Amino acid sequence: MDRYFAMVYLTEANEHRDAWQELQRALKSYRGEGLPQDEALARETFDRIHRQGKAFSAFCYAFMHEHGLAVARDPDLALKHYVQAATTFASESESGIPASINNLGFMYAQGKGVERDAGRAADSFRRSSDAGFALAKVNLGLCCLNGWGTDKDESRAFELFKAAAEAGHGAGAACVGQMLRDGVGVPADPSAAMRYLRQAAEIGDAGAWFELGLSYDLGLGVDVDKEEAIKWYTLAAADGSAEAQARLGAILAGPGRSEIEFKKAVTLLEFASDQGSDYGDYFRGFLQLYGARWQKGNPMSARLIALSLQDRKSVHGDRLLARIFDHGGAVGRDPKRAASLFRKAALAGDAESQAEMGIRYERSDGVERDLVEAYAWLSLAAPVRATGALRLLDQLRPQLNLEELRRAEQLAQERKVSRGLSRELQLDEK
Repeated sequence: MDRYFAMVYLTEANEHRDAWQELQRALKSYRGEGLPQDEALARETFDRIHRQGKAFSAFCYAFMHEHGLAVARDPDLALKHYVQAATTFASESESGIPASINNLGFMYAQGKGVERDAGRAADSFRRSSDAGFALAKVNLGLCCLNGWGTDKDESRAFELFKAAAEAGHGAGAACVGQMLRDGVGVPADPSAAMRYLRQAAEIGDAGAWFELGLSYDLGLGVDVDKEEAIKWYTLAAADGSAEAQARLGAILAGPGRSEIEFKKAVTLLEFASDQGSDYGDYFRGFLQLYGARWQKGNPMSARLIALSLQDRKSVHGDRLLARIFDHGGAVGRDPKRAASLFRKAALAGDAESQAEMGIRYERSDGVERDLVEAYAWLSLAAPVRATGALRLLDQLRPQLNLEELRRAEQLAQERKVSRGLSRELQLDEK
């Protein structure tokens, strides 16, 4: 996908991006974190948003002083402006303005200008949602999905997201798509999931761009299609998404890619790592462990990256260290240690590690051969088509009797880890 195509989408997206997303993107532009440094663009974003009204002007100035953007960093002055914004939102909320009620909830959720209070945040989102405000439905849905300030209720969250989607809200459509794709709170429906994700993407939701890229990259409800994944990852990466940059880099560094693509991959992985992307660090370690056509491997460096990821309690650290013990570089091959680490990552819900455990139990690699265990782990990994687990399941199934299949399915159900939605609460600028 060429740069022009990406910029067309980004220009259209600017008309729909929520204020909180725009402020964060402006912060990245100003600092050059995952985006080309562009102080003028950052200032333009702040100027446009704070002209929306008194409360937003105060919020923008607070954000600028909190982070030292084009002004001196001043926590006290930032707090003063946050208090002013929260006070204005509270006053407008008393007048029943749905957007301000939502924004007051955001302030309580973030602890900006008021004491952090998840319960009051959820209550504000509920009031605004009841008044028909689509963004508040998304925010309340996230509260219900995660149990933030209210009871956890995935079904209620789905209904709220769906109502927001029907009102034309991109984030609502993206959330519906993710829940349908991953079977969160509702039965999985890949076809419907892709319709909602594409709806969100066309509206300009950057989160949907990433999720579409992930779907085609990993084969979540669709066949694996790396070129389609590149298209959507490129849009999300251009918007500053560290995870999109990392996964785009991983594809471009893969087999069959050109030297130019590999160089782009290295830059993207560095961008992602600089922003704290665990996957970015994982794949940098992966390249160090196995090497590449244009890069000599360094297993010791891979081990240091794996240990750093483990210190951050990242599942990617366990998987990378498992690969190191499986490969033998820098530490010597230790199949039992590799299997133990893969199992730890698999229990945390990592599909790649679940597939690895299935293969190891089938082949007796670091563990005793156990086809029931193999089938259970492969069942968990099967929805991620890129793991190849679905094909292995078909080969393994005839080797198990009905009782063994029942036990394997029970084990898989006990170990299933629900996927979360990578969404933040948002405020509205209008």
